Amino acid sequence: MNIHRKPTDVEQVIAYMQQPATLTLTGKLQEKLERWDCCDNLIRQYGRYSTVVEMLMKKFGCSKATAYRDIQATEQVFGSINRTQKEYWRMILREMMLETRDLAKQNEDLRTMTAAEKNLMQLMQLDQQDPELPDYSELQPADITLGFFPELLKVELPEEKELKRQIAKLKEVKRKTNLNVDQLEEAKIIP
Repeated sequence: MNIHRKPTDVEQVIAYMQQPATLTLTGKLQEKLERWDCCDNLIRQYGRYSTVVEMLMKKFGCSKATAYRDIQATEQVFGSINRTQKEYWRMILREMMLETRDLAKQNEDLRTMTAAEKNLMQLMQLDQQDPELPDYSELQPADITLGFFPELLKVELPEEKELKRQIAKLKEVKRKTNLNVDQLEEAKIIP
């Protein structure tokens, strides 16, 4: 059984878009990326799937099923990694609302302009209070205590004098490697 799977076309295109200097696409994948880029532009311009499907079929000579698959792939490639569809549509709606607002402003239609601004404000969640965030300056790193239990490891502890010599040697090595020795505390033997 092969547990390694070949990356999907979408995964390969996303990887290529993240590192175009180091990766290359095959001819077929390059064609798909061009179709998906065109599909992304059509979705932004027209919004309706049915319109986009018809235009993709006409432009690329593909089937209806392929056009719908291209729309789905477009959302994965050009949308956010988390919550892909929601973020993708939020971005498209934002652009549409801004276009509506600009058109209303040109036509001096204050009612439509105000409605577009209100919808944009709600979409961007500017009408909601920000959650209370902690004061990050007050956060302190946690103390880390390492324990050594010789009885569990069945190891003899060195004499206290020998232990202090080993700790001093360790501190000297750390000093030579420019590590912050001041943060080291003396080892304590806890009975």
